[in-house]
Amino acid sequence: MAKKSAKKMPPGKSFEDIMISSGPEDMSKEERNRLLSIDIKKGIKEVSMSLEDFHGLFYQLWEMGYPRITFSVPTAAVGFDKVGNHVDFMFNPAVWEKLDLYTRSFVVSHECLHVMLNHGIRIKDCLHPSLANKALDVVVNHMLVSKFGFNRASLDFSCLTEGYTDKDGNSVPFKNDRGEDIILCWIDTVFGKEATKVSRNKPFEYYYHLLEKNVEEILGKLILKSLGGSLGKKDGDGAAGQELGGYILDDHSQLSDFGDPEIQDKISEYLNNGLGEDEKEDLQKRLCKTEEGNASETMSKKQAKSEPGGREAGSLAGKLVYDPEARRVQKKKKWETIIKKWARKYLTEESNSDQWARQNRRHSGLHTDLLLPSEATNESKEDEKIDVFFFQDTSGSCVHLLERFFRAALSLPDEKFNVRGFAFDTEVYDVDFKKPEIRGGGGTRFDIMESRIQQELKNGKIQRYPDAVFVITDGYGCNVIPEKAEKWNWFLTEGGSRNNIPKKSRIFDLADFE
Repeated sequence: MAKKSAKKMPPGKSFEDIMISSGPEDMSKEERNRLLSIDIKKGIKEVSMSLEDFHGLFYQLWEMGYPRITFSVPTAAVGFDKVGNHVDFMFNPAVWEKLDLYTRSFVVSHECLHVMLNHGIRIKDCLHPSLANKALDVVVNHMLVSKFGFNRASLDFSCLTEGYTDKDGNSVPFKNDRGEDIILCWIDTVFGKEATKVSRNKPFEYYYHLLEKNVEEILGKLILKSLGGSLGKKDGDGAAGQELGGYILDDHSQLSDFGDPEIQDKISEYLNNGLGEDEKEDLQKRLCKTEEGNASETMSKKQAKSEPGGREAGSLAGKLVYDPEARRVQKKKKWETIIKKWARKYLTEESNSDQWARQNRRHSGLHTDLLLPSEATNESKEDEKIDVFFFQDTSGSCVHLLERFFRAALSLPDEKFNVRGFAFDTEVYDVDFKKPEIRGGGGTRFDIMESRIQQELKNGKIQRYPDAVFVITDGYGCNVIPEKAEKWNWFLTEGGSRNNIPKKSRIFDLADFE
């Protein structure tokens, strides 16, 4: 990547201040007002849809929350509002505006894992909060990559860091040679050249005690010893002390809210009702059956027992226990539920618009640095319908699903969705939902579906790319390169092929459904 000329750090500003845009004190009134009136409603909707690709846990916890923008947090934070009885997701608008969808989803998932692992209780008695905060982020960031499928190289914080120099006049990078983020707290960014001596997949307590034992403050800087050696001079491995690296992604000050057993009971009940048995079983494998998950449960219970009258809070992850018997007898869901679940995200957003307008009383004393999503979107066109395209393969292995497929399409409410139906083989045919009839039946091409979408855009029949494309097929056709492959949902008949389906699309095997 070509290097840009670096700007000097403004007087009195640290690199971390620039990265996180920590406050509006040096910002013009016009810029501040612009940031506080950005339209984040669409961004919230897109994040909601993206989270489920990584795990239903993130989607469910996000749905239980009220997202809001505020300058009271440096980047992001999460807490619990007892008055409003909801999870409180907070984002700095200067940061929210600059992050892409993938990175926003990572930030939200990062907040969710802090909550699930009861990190607020576990750092309560730490004598060195700055070290504890770094250790928390090391655990969460690595877990999102190793357990939930995020790609570190796909995170993009360049918009917050590129073009600046640090306090010593050095150019600030944001990616390493492998294209991976080097801004946040990872084992290699925090421990630097000592990283090879640090174990992976360990709990928060391991990383915190390692830092606590081997870090000293010298001339206002946190200096990491050579692990197993002495500070400031080379040991047998030739390593010397180095400044501690890595920047904390979010504000952890309100995580203690989630140590309250009553709040945990409310959240765990919501999640247990919202997650399927298969999702809870999967979560057990990803979270609970790890050293971090085990430590979370053990340490949280010890903390609760040590307090007068304390209840066994445990961790939220530990409270999500699936029922193996229920899992075994659970009936298969109908594949139409995928379509209904997708649509529910839009309908939920609309029904929740009023609840977003209730200001969090915790922040009632703040001035105008708090803006709720609904306040920023009053002027948006609420009457714009959501475009959804349904394509039915006319191959012999698929044609029997036509009536059921288009019945699912008709289940989407007219007042919210603009639903279009098509059949295809080597051509695309319009379908009348009132009298769905099969035309064609020859070979199969997939590229013609994207061509039809682009034709509709060019002719002005639709104003933007469809919000969703649903396809039923056996998967045997030619390659297709959609403009927005992530919006495509493919239902494959039994024995279907995935070879010609874009990797970014969602694929469902009909054999897994009723």
